[in-house]
Amino acid sequence: MTDPYGCFFIHAKQGGQLPAAFTDRYHVHLLVRQGSMSFSDGKNFFTSRKDDLVIWQMSNAIQRVEYSDDFEADVLLASPSFLQQYNPEMVWASKGFLFIRINPSFHLDDESLQLMNVDFELFRLRLELPDNSFKREVLGRVMQIFLFDLWTVCQHWAVADGDK
Repeated sequence: MTDPYGCFFIHAKQGGQLPAAFTDRYHVHLLVRQGSMSFSDGKNFFTSRKDDLVIWQMSNAIQRVEYSDDFEADVLLASPSFLQQYNPEMVWASKGFLFIRINPSFHLDDESLQLMNVDFELFRLRLELPDNSFKREVLGRVMQIFLFDLWTVCQHWAVADGDK
């Protein structure tokens, strides 16, 4: 699969492309739509189900990944250089990195799920549009929106000093 922009989107399910195949080249963001999956980060074992957000940073040693027969997920894959180039804010990026490192899978409440649904759909739609001179830059702005929304979702966990 070619990647001219630094990110791409797949709909993963049993019998097709599965997210664990990309952990060596991309940061993997999964929104579980159906079924379940389980995995280990080398220290802990996690099970993720419908409406869970799973984030596998390349620095995590993801292993022992198993999917239920009815597993489906929307998957956003982002290269390290793409994330670095379009990271909108370093303090929150550091807090988010630490939170996700400890909590690579977490359940989304209705409001958080709505934010992630909009962001994943925006990526999907933008990636499907024809190529143009600014496509990478537009996708970078979509990544910035996604990161701000992601940090909003995990804010009450990620803020160690109590500032919200």
